[in-house]
Amino acid sequence: MNFDEGYKEMNGVVIEKLGHKAVADEAVEATCAATGLTEGSHCEVCGLVLKAQKIVPKTEAHTPVDIEETAATCVKDGKTAGSKCSVCDKVLIESEVVPATGKHIYENGICREQRLS
Repeated sequence: MNFDEGYKEMNGVVIEKLGHKAVADEAVEATCAATGLTEGSHCEVCGLVLKAQKIVPKTEAHTPVDIEETAATCVKDGKTAGSKCSVCDKVLIESEVVPATGKHIYENGICREQRLS
């Protein structure tokens, strides 16, 4: 018998073939920015791929996060709220510019924004 059949004899000593020691290769989730992989496995000892991982195509779904609004002041433009994808940074809801108001808010005769009297 040869080694592929389960054992090998060397100098009168029978050496049994060891089985593979499977190690899991974790799945990688596909995102809007990158492909993923299915779960697979390989042998820890010899590296033989026991279950090949397959490529999972990119998804069309984005992971939205809010873009906070900023209030316009007397001298600075503001922006409306919006959202973008936290993975690929694609803008999902565009923020719009809110023009500066030109209206000063005075405290003790001094504009809060301009610090002018």
